[in-house]
Amino acid sequence: MVTFLDKLLGSTQLIAHRLALRKLSVQGRVLITNTLILSRIWHCLRVLTVPAYFLAKIRSIVDQFINFRSFPKVGFDVCRCPRKEGGLTVLDPATQLHALQLHWLRPLVQPDTESNYNHSFALQTLQYCLCSFSGSPSSIPPLSFAELRLPDVKAMGCCKLLFQVVDMLNFSVNWEALNISMVIEIPVSRIYFDLPTWNGRGRRTNWGQLRMKDIFGYSPIHSCLRQRPYLSNTRFKHRVSRFHSWLADGQSPVHSSIATLFTPHNLRPDSQFQYTLCRMLQPNFEDLLTVELPGALDFHHI
Repeated sequence: MVTFLDKLLGSTQLIAHRLALRKLSVQGRVLITNTLILSRIWHCLRVLTVPAYFLAKIRSIVDQFINFRSFPKVGFDVCRCPRKEGGLTVLDPATQLHALQLHWLRPLVQPDTESNYNHSFALQTLQYCLCSFSGSPSSIPPLSFAELRLPDVKAMGCCKLLFQVVDMLNFSVNWEALNISMVIEIPVSRIYFDLPTWNGRGRRTNWGQLRMKDIFGYSPIHSCLRQRPYLSNTRFKHRVSRFHSWLADGQSPVHSSIATLFTPHNLRPDSQFQYTLCRMLQPNFEDLLTVELPGALDFHHI
C-alpha cells in the first residue's frame, strides 16, 4: 500500500505543478484544488487508512500550489477556514478523511434509512467484525460505548477511523428506549453511578468491558433480570465479586433516565430486577442513539 500511496502522491504533485504554471488567481487556484487536485484522493481516503505523512504531504502540495508565485503567502490554516471567517474554503484532507467515513457510519447506525445496506459486502463485513470483536449482537453498542472497544480493535484502521468519527460527533444515548435485551449489552459503568475506583487492597478497579449480562441473566419465567451466581462468570470474576460487594452496601444509584425501570427493593443484590412495563424483548439498537448525522461538507465545521 505504501508504494501505491507514493505513486498517488507523485501523480498528484505532478498535476499540481502543471496546473500551477497557468495564470490563475488565488480564488481560481482554490477552485482547482478542490475539484481537480484533491478529488484524486477522495476515493482512497474512503476505503484506506492512510498514514500521517500522506496527509501532511497532500497539505504541502496544496500549500505550494496555492502560493505558487504569490505574495504574501497564505497559510494552510487560513486556506481551510470558511470565507465568512476570512479563509478560502480549501478542503482539509485530514478532516475530509473523517467526513468520508460517514459513508460507512450512516448505514451502520441507521440501517433502515439506507436501501443499499443489504447489498454492500463491505458494510456487512464491517458490521460482522464490529459484532464479533465486541461480542455484541449489533454493531451499535461498540460504536456507542467506548468501553466495549477492545484495544486490538481500536488499533485496526477501519474501526479506528469509525470510532474517531463517532467520538467527534458526540452521539447521545436514548436511555428512554431501553428494554431488557438492550440493557444487558450495556457496560455496567453506564448504568450504575459512583462505582468504586479502588478496591480494598489499594488497587484501581477497571470496570471497563464489564457488561450487565456478565452480572445479570434474563429469567424467561418471571420476565426479569436476576443476578448470576458469582461462580457462573468466568470472564471477570474479580470485578463481578467487587460489584456484588458494592451492591451489598445498599448504595447503588442507577442512571436517572432508566431509574423508573426498577423498583427500590429490586436494587438489592439478593433480589431480582422487576420490570413493571410492557416492553418488547427483542433488542432494537437502532433506537439506542439519538443522532443526526451531518453532511460531508457540514462535517468540516464540527
